[in-house]
Amino acid sequence: MNEDPVADTAPTTEIVIETQMDPRLNELIHQLANWRKQGVVSTEHLNELSKKLEDNKDFQLWKQLHKEAMDKTTSIRVEIEKITREIYDQFLYPDTKIPNKHPHPAITVKVFIEPYYKEEDAHAWCMDHLPKALKLDSTFFNRHAEAVRNTAPLEFVQFVPKLSVQIKSDLAEFEKDVKPT
Repeated sequence: MNEDPVADTAPTTEIVIETQMDPRLNELIHQLANWRKQGVVSTEHLNELSKKLEDNKDFQLWKQLHKEAMDKTTSIRVEIEKITREIYDQFLYPDTKIPNKHPHPAITVKVFIEPYYKEEDAHAWCMDHLPKALKLDSTFFNRHAEAVRNTAPLEFVQFVPKLSVQIKSDLAEFEKDVKPT
């Protein structure tokens, strides 16, 4: 008795469908593989240099000074805006009721007028008077159209194929010799 369970099975043949490869795509895939590899090599070198920089005391000092300068400029700007708003509101020119728009030679106050309203009120008004002002939330609508596609399809919605090109993330087999530049 034959104890090899594979011995009695018929050999299988793999069906291979050959396609003609466009030389333009082949060249571009090789270029993409090489540039991706260059990106990986460059990132590795940059990471090594960054590590060396992080360990450098001079770099640490300047990095701290930069952070401090950014933090201080932000907090000082907030304080300047606060005081400027107070001056603008408080010191109107007495006779004309015109606010002081130049409380300092380095500061100019600009006033922009913008509408303020409740969104529900504007929406209700637009339904009757200005329907083109209402914008379709296409993401929400698309999800709804897809959800009711088989149960209560919308007559005016067609589902059409959309081509999406996927390129393998690992193109190592297509790389040529890549050396750091």
